[in-house]
Amino acid sequence: MLRINVLNASVRHAVFVVAAGLGVLVSAVSAWAQSPELDLTDHELEWLAEHPTIRLGVDPGFPPWEYIDENGEYKGVMPDYVRVVGERLGITFEHVVEPKFKQLTERAKHKTLDLLPGLHITPEREEFLLFSDGYFSGFGDGIFTRVGYESIPDVDALSGKTVALVEGHNLAEKTMKANPQIIPAYFNDVAKALEAVAIGGADAAVVGIATAAHEIRRLKIVNLKVASSQIDKPSDWHMGVRNDWPIFVAILNKALDSITEKEHLVIRKKWVNLDQPPEQKAMLSLSDAEVAWLAENPVVHVAAHGQMAPIGFSDAEGQAQGVSIDILRWIEKALPVTFEISTYPTSTELLRQLEDGIADLVAALGRAPKQEGNASFTAPYMTLPVAIFAGPATPYVSDLQELSGKAVAVLTGDPVAAQISNEFPSIELVEFGNSAEAVRELSLGNVDAFVGDLLTTSYYLGEVGLTQIKVVGETPYSTRLAMATRPDQATLASIMQKAINAIPESDISAFRQRWIAFRYEQGFDYSLLWRVLVPLLVVTALIVYWNRRLSREVSRRVAAETNLQSKNTRLNEMNADLEAYAHTIAHGLKSPLAAASHFVEILKQYRSGNFDPEQDKLLAQTLETLRSSGETVDDLLLMSMVSTKDIDTEEIDTQSIVDRSLQVLEPMWEEAEAEISLPDTWPDAVGHAPWVEQIWLNYLSNAFKYAQRPAQVELGGEYLSPDVARYWVTSNGPTLTSDEISQLFVPFGRLNTDGVQGHGLGLVIVRRIAERLGGTAGAAGMKEGGNRFYFTLPATEQNRQSDDVAVTSPSESNL
Repeated sequence: MLRINVLNASVRHAVFVVAAGLGVLVSAVSAWAQSPELDLTDHELEWLAEHPTIRLGVDPGFPPWEYIDENGEYKGVMPDYVRVVGERLGITFEHVVEPKFKQLTERAKHKTLDLLPGLHITPEREEFLLFSDGYFSGFGDGIFTRVGYESIPDVDALSGKTVALVEGHNLAEKTMKANPQIIPAYFNDVAKALEAVAIGGADAAVVGIATAAHEIRRLKIVNLKVASSQIDKPSDWHMGVRNDWPIFVAILNKALDSITEKEHLVIRKKWVNLDQPPEQKAMLSLSDAEVAWLAENPVVHVAAHGQMAPIGFSDAEGQAQGVSIDILRWIEKALPVTFEISTYPTSTELLRQLEDGIADLVAALGRAPKQEGNASFTAPYMTLPVAIFAGPATPYVSDLQELSGKAVAVLTGDPVAAQISNEFPSIELVEFGNSAEAVRELSLGNVDAFVGDLLTTSYYLGEVGLTQIKVVGETPYSTRLAMATRPDQATLASIMQKAINAIPESDISAFRQRWIAFRYEQGFDYSLLWRVLVPLLVVTALIVYWNRRLSREVSRRVAAETNLQSKNTRLNEMNADLEAYAHTIAHGLKSPLAAASHFVEILKQYRSGNFDPEQDKLLAQTLETLRSSGETVDDLLLMSMVSTKDIDTEEIDTQSIVDRSLQVLEPMWEEAEAEISLPDTWPDAVGHAPWVEQIWLNYLSNAFKYAQRPAQVELGGEYLSPDVARYWVTSNGPTLTSDEISQLFVPFGRLNTDGVQGHGLGLVIVRRIAERLGGTAGAAGMKEGGNRFYFTLPATEQNRQSDDVAVTSPSESNL
C-alpha cells in the first residue's frame, strides 16, 4: 500500500491544528448518511408483522440489473435496492428463481410469488400486478449485430431478418409490434441471444444495452457491435406487487422514498458508470483481422516492471503485481488470450525485450517521441506528475535551472531524463535503474536531488522510511504510461487499445485504489487536505494585506510636505523589511503549496470515483485555489528577487527570447485564434535574459487574454535614440484611457476584467524589471484602436558608437 508522508513541517503543523475541526464534519456527514424514519401507520405495521417473509421473483440472467453469479449469490442493481427495502421494513425475502422471465410473470399471475423487483409498466402487466413508484432509470435498448454486418439504423431495417429476442421481456413484444416483418428467435436470456448473433445463428439481437454490455464482457464476445441505440427512450424500473396487496405497494413507496440521494448514488456507481453510456464503455468490437490474430496467438508474452511499485513490481513470491498487472488480468477475462508475464528491473530492459523479440507487449512504459520508432504504443492510461526530491537542507527549487552544476538522479531510459538533458545541459545527470536505487543514493548524499514521478517515488520513500527526503519543487514534466508492442505487432497494439477503452471507469478506480492508499504522518486522513489549505491561504492573504497597506503608506508619505527626507528614509526601511518579509513568507509557502497541489492531483486521479458531485466540485475549486495561490507566491518571489538580487547584464538575443515565450504560451494564442506579426530584425540591447523573458511572457499573455477574437497581435522594436531600444506588443483589445493605464502599473491594480483571473502584480513586476535593467515600461492607447505595451532597455555599446542607427522620433510613433 502507498504511504505518502507529509514531509514539510509547516504542513504537518497545519494538519495538527485543523484536525480537531474534523469532529464536527464527521458528525455532520454521519448524521446526513442516516436513513430517515418511515411514517408507517398502525395498519401497515400490523401487515408487516403478519408478512415477515416476501417471495421474490429472481431472473438469474439479467445483469447488471439482477443475476446469480458463479458463487450462487444474488447480485445487481435491483438486489441492492431490495436489500435496502428489507432493512428499512424489517422483512426478509425468499428467492424464487426461474430460468425464464416468462415463468416469473406466470407465477406472479397465479400469486405463487409476491414481488418482482424490476419491471417496466405495460397494460398487460397491470392486469395482474400493482406497481411501486419508479426508483431507477435504465439506459435504453439497442440493436446488436456482428462487426462488418450491414448497417441497421433502426427496427424498420430488420424486416425479413432473424432477430434474437428474450422471451417474456417487454422489449420483445414492443419490437414485434414495431415491425411484424421480423423473423423472431426467442431465447431464455440476453447472453444466449447475443451468442446466437455472434455465431451467425441470428442476424441481430434487440436487447437492453447495459445487460448486453455486461454479458459481452463476461462471455468474451469480440465480434459484436451496437448497430443502433436509439430504439426507445430509457424508462423507469418499478417493483411489481401482486394485485391483492395494495397496502404493500404503499409500504414499498415509503421505503423507496426514504432512500437518500447518497444511497442512490452508491448503488448506481457500484453497477453502472454514470459518466459514460454502457455501449461506449464496455463494447469490445474487434475486426475480423483482430479476431484471427487472437486465434493464432492465444498466448502473449508480456514484459512488466519489477521495481516500479505500485504500477508494476514483483512480490515476495516473485509474482507480478500492481495497477498495470490488474489491467492485464481484466483484459484476460474479456478476451480469449493468456498473458505470460515476466518482470524486469528497468525501462531499458523492457524495451530490449521488445527489440529482441522476447516479449510481445510491455505492460507500462513512459511514452516519448524518441521511442515511437522502437515500439507501437497505446494511448496513455495513466499520467504521473514529476517532481524534484531532495534532503531537508535543500531550499525550494522554483526552476530546474537552479540545479545547474549539481548531481541529479534520473532513471535510465526515462523520457523525462532525455528532456532535462536537452533543455538543461548544465545539470549533471546520474542514471539509476529504478526509483528505489535513486532515493537510496539521495539519502546517502551521493546525489544532490532526484527528479522522478511523484507516485512511485513517494511509494518507495514510505516503504523504506526515508522521511527526511521531501518534495522541494515541481517540474513541467509528467510520465505518460502506456502499453507498448513491437512495431511489427500493430494488430496487437490495436487490440490492446480497444481493450483498455472497454474497461469501465469503476474498474480502473478499483485497480488504483487497491494499490494506492494514502497514510500521512500524524494520522492524516485525505479529507484533512481541504483543511490544510486554510492556514496557507490565510498567510497568503496576510501578504496581500501588507502589500496593500504598504501601497497606502507610500501614497500618504510621498504626499507629506514636512520631514520628507526622514520619512523617505523610514519608507525605504519599511520597503526593505516588507521585501524581506514577503520573500521569507512566500519562500516558505512555495514548498507546501507545491506538495499540496501534487497530493490533490493524485487524490483527483486515483480517488475521484469515491466522491459525489459536490465533493468533485470542491476538489476542482481546491486545485484552482492552489494554482492561483502558487502563481501569487511565484510573483511575490520574483518581485522580491528583482528588487534585491545582484545580476550581470549582457547583450540579449531578443529573437530567441520571443520564440521561447511564444512556445510557452502556445495554448493561449491558439485559443485566442491569434494572428501574430513579428519584425524581420530587432534592435540590439543589453539586459538579463531570464528577466526580459518575464516581460515578454507578461505582455504577450495579457495580449492573448484581452484581445478581441481573432486576436491581432504585433510585436516590434525600434531605437528611440542611439542609447535606448524600445520593444512593444500591440493587440486589438479595448482601447485603454490614460486613467485606466495609470492603474495598471501599481500593486494590485486591476481593471474590470470580466472574470479573467489575476492578482494585479504582473505589470508591477514588468516595470520593476525594466527599471532595474536601466529602462522603463508603460502602455498607451493606439490612435486606430487597441493598445501598445512597451518597455525600453539600454542599447548595446556598439550601437551607441554607430552613426548608422535609424532612430524613431515621437512624431513617427502611432501611439
